[in-house]
Amino acid sequence: FIYLVDGAMPEGKDAFRDLRLDRDGKPIPAWRIRDAEWYELGAGKSMAWARDFLDHDHAGLDMVHFDVLASRRLMEDWHPGHRLDSRGERENRGRILAYAGTQNRIVSSEGFFDRLTPWYDLGNSKYPHALGGDEYCVVPMTMLVYHDSAYHTWWEVHNYNNHHHFFQERELPNRFTVGGGWPRIQSCMDALMGTPPDIYPFGRQYNFVPENHPQVYCYRQTLDSPSVREAIRYARPVMALNRGIGKLEMIEHRLLHPDGAVQETVFADGTRVTVNFANVPMEVEGLGWLPVESWKSS
Repeated sequence: FIYLVDGAMPEGKDAFRDLRLDRDGKPIPAWRIRDAEWYELGAGKSMAWARDFLDHDHAGLDMVHFDVLASRRLMEDWHPGHRLDSRGERENRGRILAYAGTQNRIVSSEGFFDRLTPWYDLGNSKYPHALGGDEYCVVPMTMLVYHDSAYHTWWEVHNYNNHHHFFQERELPNRFTVGGGWPRIQSCMDALMGTPPDIYPFGRQYNFVPENHPQVYCYRQTLDSPSVREAIRYARPVMALNRGIGKLEMIEHRLLHPDGAVQETVFADGTRVTVNFANVPMEVEGLGWLPVESWKSS
């Protein structure tokens, strides 16, 4: 797990030497905790940190995850010593991800964005609720393009059994609800997309106190937790499906209902996955009735 996008301001005369600067030549604040403050790092420093981590601290690992590297917006740097536009920023992040893969590591990062997908193997974050009435429906566009070359999984706290995460009851500005803890509908998304399920089976996790983000609390999951048992029940069929089609090309996607309530995907071996995202049973020609929020492969 590597985080290398911001850091403390260096001491000495040239305190800005490693930092990203705005148009006015000022460092860009990123985080502040009491008297400690971190600033956006320039591309050169981020690359140097990445090489140091990968060649020393994380040498020999089979997989490395870059926190937020792929998900954050492409930023300009107006530092006269290392001026960079957004295209150059993309290339620099690509170099970091590519370097991580030079020792046959699996490389992952937060988010799933085509601007950087050529350089990493696994990206995360999905919208679990597929329907928005007559307004929208979520379709598996990422997997229509990348299914046979990259994994698309959930954000680590948006797993099947997480009923805590603060995003769960909120909506983003684009009105897509995000979060975890809906194993039935999340398993439908994974079956349609041909992607692996995500469970947090045991351990300690954090969450922000609702409406008060600076404060956090922690909770624990165990293998005996009811939410974990429920998640496993929905994950097992998806795992079985994924063993067969996980590395195959997705060759077709169809909306079988105008609002996207029933959708279907087809994979290169002929496997057909039909999903009912609706909160009522739906009839599908040739398959009969699909129960509420369920899927079937044929």
